[in-house]
Amino acid sequence: MARYFAEAGIAVGTDLPIINIAGGAAIRLQLFELLIGFSTAPADIASLFKIPRTTDAGTGGTALSAGKDDPLTVAATGAPKGGTFTTPPTDEAQGFRFAINQRATHRIVTDKPLISAAAAANGIMLNSQSSGGTPTAEVTMRWEE
Repeated sequence: MARYFAEAGIAVGTDLPIINIAGGAAIRLQLFELLIGFSTAPADIASLFKIPRTTDAGTGGTALSAGKDDPLTVAATGAPKGGTFTTPPTDEAQGFRFAINQRATHRIVTDKPLISAAAAANGIMLNSQSSGGTPTAEVTMRWEE
């Protein structure tokens, strides 16, 4: 399996997609690592995030480059997008939820990856659910296909 990554810097808030990686019917995305920190001035602000599976890619957003761990790997099938979505991706009710403080950088590595459904435009998203402020989250998501 090939490994890829996408990165984005987005101000957090209420129900804001940070990065959504849309897969497809022929590919199941497997999220295995997330790195998140904040680039704004430090403050004691907690932000709540959720990593759910998504059932569509949403509309709007900005296409992000999918980097490759191995330069000889074929281009990623997964299509990462970030920024402002006109209509956010539809997420499942369940998801990996966690709160973090703005003063710290966090790395989450899973022993078993979160796997997307093998259906058109289904994927995995990092969503900012709520925050005590609007700090800019700097995020790198790594996945396999």
